[in-house]
Amino acid sequence: MLLYWWFAIFRPQDWIYIDISSIKLPLIALVIFVIPTLLRGTFPKINDSLAKLMVCWVISSLVASIIVGCEEIFYLIDPFTQMPITIFAVLLSAAVVKTKEHLLYWVAVVGLSLGFYASKSGLLALSRGGASNYGADNLTGLFSGSNAFASGSAILLFFIIFLYQQTYNLKLMDNLPRFISFVKPHIYRYLLVIVIIGTIFNVISLQSRASGVAMVLGLLILYLLSRKAVLKLFIWAPIIVIGLSFVPLPEGYEERIQSVFADKEDLDNSAASRPYFWDAATNMVSDNPFGVGVNCFKAYFDVYESENNKFGSRRDVHSSHFQVLSETGYVGFVFWVWMNILCFFRNRKIRKSTLKPENNIPDIKFYRQASNMLICSQFVFIVSGSFYSLAYGDLIWVVFGLTIALSKLFDEEIKQFKASDLDTIRP
Repeated sequence: MLLYWWFAIFRPQDWIYIDISSIKLPLIALVIFVIPTLLRGTFPKINDSLAKLMVCWVISSLVASIIVGCEEIFYLIDPFTQMPITIFAVLLSAAVVKTKEHLLYWVAVVGLSLGFYASKSGLLALSRGGASNYGADNLTGLFSGSNAFASGSAILLFFIIFLYQQTYNLKLMDNLPRFISFVKPHIYRYLLVIVIIGTIFNVISLQSRASGVAMVLGLLILYLLSRKAVLKLFIWAPIIVIGLSFVPLPEGYEERIQSVFADKEDLDNSAASRPYFWDAATNMVSDNPFGVGVNCFKAYFDVYESENNKFGSRRDVHSSHFQVLSETGYVGFVFWVWMNILCFFRNRKIRKSTLKPENNIPDIKFYRQASNMLICSQFVFIVSGSFYSLAYGDLIWVVFGLTIALSKLFDEEIKQFKASDLDTIRP
């Protein structure tokens, strides 16, 4: 499972200088993951309400592709391979996760697969006195382009913060494999602090407005979710203020962020084009209630854009939510909204349960910190994904899968805890 997710997020064939893409390494990793898992009798479980919604969404996306679809063979085939495989892998991974350690491994592989490159890019920009990476040829695959790289970095920042928090969980650290646990926790702690700082500055150096705003709001939410927030405010506020006064920002960064809140007539070409693309998406779904098919927005954009290619031809919708609406229709969009709402309230429920005295199970802080991580990551996706087309990327589906796995582990541990309490009070 971990091998598959390392390939799914990292996609090493995209960074190797020799051409080995014909070997289809991610497909090999999937086969290595799936076949032994199924032979051992572990299958994706869809008895969870969130899992059912994920399956329903896949079905609605396939229906849209069959009813309308695109002429280009790539766009026709892609939805029948990409999303079903992704969601199958997510649900199978949720079924494979049996312990807190398994969940930690999944978070670590996904978070650090991108976190390594995000932190390296951010620290390099920081060492150059606040250099800008906007428009640079950064990564390929899931994170090609500055906006996707910045959004992915901001989403997975909270995975890395969660890993940092677990370095204080000595009981969990002791249960890790020997080749991990032999290193002192404080060493991991220092390394993860470096990764966190580098990832934050990577988002800044990429000058992605939506991702930058989403990251700051996500960090604020994480702070508000933490216990003793008022006390921590007095400790961290002076440090943050002093730090910000010395951190070099890319030239023009403040003006770029301020442009998010500019009046309509003052918007730059990029910001002004967003509502134009979203209007085309609503026109598209009005004529095609079941959607035009996954990845087919570009193919139909020229038909439904309203001002004679004012912003060019065959443009992207630049919004995950309008992407789902236009390409999977009203039914798919309802499932999409429902999944996000259910995911949020599931993690909120877990977090609230960890604060109840009667649920004071061993290592309760793990579940509270994990739910905080997922709440913040999902929030960052919803905000940044409102301006970039990321609905078919792996990250939001990983958040859904981790939510399923976390709620399963938490419910099982609560049942065992309450059952042991009953045994102790029986005469």
